[in-house]
Amino acid sequence: VEEILDLGEVPVIPDGRLLAVDWGLVRIGLAISDQDRKFAFPLETYTRRTPELDSDYFKKVAVREQPKALIIGLPILVKGTEGT
Repeated sequence: VEEILDLGEVPVIPDGRLLAVDWGLVRIGLAISDQDRKFAFPLETYTRRTPELDSDYFKKVAVREQPKALIIGLPILVKGTEGT
């Protein structure tokens, strides 16, 4: 995952897989795109444990999948309010 140094501009990386993260207090869903970013595929659902174990897990996913960028989802409930 490349670091963005200039917070004023977000670079557009032309191709490469994206890792989508659907964040929750209990579980975190992951999906990965294809190289051309036309399709996304479910990857895993991770049940959170401790901050240290969670960190180790995400480091392993990042090394294994080699995404060019992350997309973090905002949990919105069916009724339109923000979830947890």
